[in-house]
Amino acid sequence: MSTRSIVILVAICVLSFVAGIWTTGGRAVPARGVDEAPWTLPGDEVLAAIDAEAFLATSRAIRWTGSRRSDDADVGPTETKWRLLAIVRDPAPVAVVDMAGRLARMREGDVLPSGEQLTSIEDGAVVVTTDGCETRWRLYQAAPERDGACHTNAADDSER
Repeated sequence: MSTRSIVILVAICVLSFVAGIWTTGGRAVPARGVDEAPWTLPGDEVLAAIDAEAFLATSRAIRWTGSRRSDDADVGPTETKWRLLAIVRDPAPVAVVDMAGRLARMREGDVLPSGEQLTSIEDGAVVVTTDGCETRWRLYQAAPERDGACHTNAADDSER
């Protein structure tokens, strides 16, 4: 490489560097806007203002993988009187449940319309107990993870 080629290459690099600093004003570009506040869960007053009927209509129209609706032909023994819609972790774990068109916030220990007791609220699932048998229901699924067999707890796969 000749000296002239090296000088031209260095000049191009220097000009590119100067142009880059000039366009940003010499300061770092923030990843997000400076005035943006971190996202937080809406308060009870915001949730109370939501039209429950519109929410339920939208929720019923969504077809998640593995989900079924009451108008599906193959609804069988997994049909319940309630459906898990959401889980809120902050400030305390709450499961949002659709009970025949009525939204309810259920906490651990509450009894569901089908007589099952809400044993625990986990990330993406709830565990319910009926006659000492536990069943895990995941979000967006029509059937429980464990159906039919009776398990001593959610982490134990042994049948009673």
